[in-house]
Amino acid sequence: AFAAAGDGDTVTLLCNAEITERIVIENKSVVFDLGGNTLTSESNIGAFYIYGGTVTFGNGTIVVTGTDDTSGYAFDVDGMYQAAKLVLESDLTVDVQTSGVHDSAVTVWGPNATLVTSASLTSTGNEGTITGNGTYSGTTIEIAGGKVINKVNTAVYHPQNGTLTVKDAYIEGATGIEMRAGELTVSGNAEIVATGEFSVGANPSGGTLTGVAIGISQH
Repeated sequence: AFAAAGDGDTVTLLCNAEITERIVIENKSVVFDLGGNTLTSESNIGAFYIYGGTVTFGNGTIVVTGTDDTSGYAFDVDGMYQAAKLVLESDLTVDVQTSGVHDSAVTVWGPNATLVTSASLTSTGNEGTITGNGTYSGTTIEIAGGKVINKVNTAVYHPQNGTLTVKDAYIEGATGIEMRAGELTVSGNAEIVATGEFSVGANPSGGTLTGVAIGISQH
């Protein structure tokens, strides 16, 4: 049903469900109402790949449990060649339990990629719960309420040129936010918490800081 949805459709999940392979949503605007249910992904190459269009998720829970060491993200927003926008509503919970190479809740990359989230996003892996890619700039990320939590690493990792806006959100990680490029705006009742011990070290392809709420570091 997810992959088969047409442009302008609303798809409602009627019961708890599992997906075992990545679902690609290309060049269409779709609303996915999880109907208060839980969608579990065991895909080792990620759950949802957004390649064009505007895709909205709400009203439920997504759990990613893939065990492969390469990729276990919930959402990959690819705006390299066309506009791709992901909207995560306030009644959505995303819990990524993988710990591989690509294990974020949301990866956003490319000059036409946009993420707007007020959901509750949690991950336990090596990448930021929300992360970009330093090679592919021009992204727009808006965290408008909700939570972004990483239990072991950086909650929001932003290595690319792009804009990151945080308003009225709770962000928690070993480091809250690390900006290696781009522009950050924080406003409203945003709360950003660092849980790690302070450390700093050079890293040409990843985070450089722990134990800071907001880190600004040269890429």
